Amino acid sequence: MKCKENLILFVASITYAFIISVVAKPVARLISDNPSWILNLSFIVTTYFLVILPIYLIGTNNRFANFFGLHQEIEYTEVKKEETQNNRKEDSRKSKYVKLLMCFFALQASYLTWGILQEKIMTTDYVKFDGTKEKFRDSQFIVFINRVLAFTLSGIILFFQGKLNDRTPLYQYSFCSVSNILSSWFQYEALKYISFPIQVVAKSCKVIPVMVVSTAVSKKSYKKSDYFLALIISLGMIAFLNGVPSQSDVSTATTISGVILLISYLGADSFTSSWQSQLFTTYKQSEIQMMFGVNTMSVLLTTVSLFLTDGFMYSFSFMERHPIFILDCTLTAIASASGQFAIFYTIAEFGPMIFALLMTLRQGLSVLLSCIIYNHVIEPVGILGVVIIFSALIYKGTTSEKRGNLFSRRRKTK
Repeated sequence: MKCKENLILFVASITYAFIISVVAKPVARLISDNPSWILNLSFIVTTYFLVILPIYLIGTNNRFANFFGLHQEIEYTEVKKEETQNNRKEDSRKSKYVKLLMCFFALQASYLTWGILQEKIMTTDYVKFDGTKEKFRDSQFIVFINRVLAFTLSGIILFFQGKLNDRTPLYQYSFCSVSNILSSWFQYEALKYISFPIQVVAKSCKVIPVMVVSTAVSKKSYKKSDYFLALIISLGMIAFLNGVPSQSDVSTATTISGVILLISYLGADSFTSSWQSQLFTTYKQSEIQMMFGVNTMSVLLTTVSLFLTDGFMYSFSFMERHPIFILDCTLTAIASASGQFAIFYTIAEFGPMIFALLMTLRQGLSVLLSCIIYNHVIEPVGILGVVIIFSALIYKGTTSEKRGNLFSRRRKTK
């Protein structure tokens, strides 16, 4: 009976997809003529739904899954930690410092480059040979470019490792994939309304929504000291915002849009982390398998959405008018993908504490570089707010683990 109901829903979803494809073109033109982020977001989410529904129905029904070969018994060989430790020679302390230095430069180079290019693509004018200026509008295409490269590289690594098989159902990746795409989309769209330093500092405060979402999704509990730290970070954020001069040419509606997009980013990003943590606990996949699974769904979702909204046509046309945009997109994708691998390697080698400290430093440098390159002004009270926030984050990182070896190996759990 359930199979019959799912078959009906599957046929209905295909019909729905056909209807959407028919009306997509005029709606895409409407979005182009009236670039409201709310209208754009609504249509993007709708296109994602028509992809996720068939995958979910197939993945949750045994008959469909067996037919498509999605339910496979995969044998995993677990290697005992004792055997691994006996077969692996401990690196010398000098070697550890060299690796730490490599991780530091890899993270800083990747994400500082990514941040600068991200702000350039979404906030600056591209000039044609005749002097005509225009801004790039399609945030989803930038997300697509980043996910394609990450999908390709992680797939190549898994292929040579012989670990392409993953017992995690594909539809399970779809939930965090959507939230991951939307968090990036919110992040890019927010740059149209608020400055990059504000966005970076606000992202540094995501410990607050992470606590809220983790409590709701994973039923986690936190100590009083964690809530106190969240309060300190909030006070630092208030001080920072008071130290950023308001622009007279920016309307209240524009400011509200930026704040809503920023809050939406924090919520979506927090959900992504919590859901991935649940998947790690349930299916025990590797970090690269997680990267490949999430990016597989992300590429599929963004490809369908960009096709239906004429996003590919607009973006390729923009590339034709502004060849430098191709270089910016390529470098952004390389920085994003290399940054993800640097994250996995750093956490695997040195644990989350060292990683958190390096990323906190990166965020501070991102604010500094953005202010220098794009002439953002921050008043003394704002600088004090930044110091309070990053000091709190460094304190959190240094006290998150009790008196352990600073260079001990740890597996990523997030």
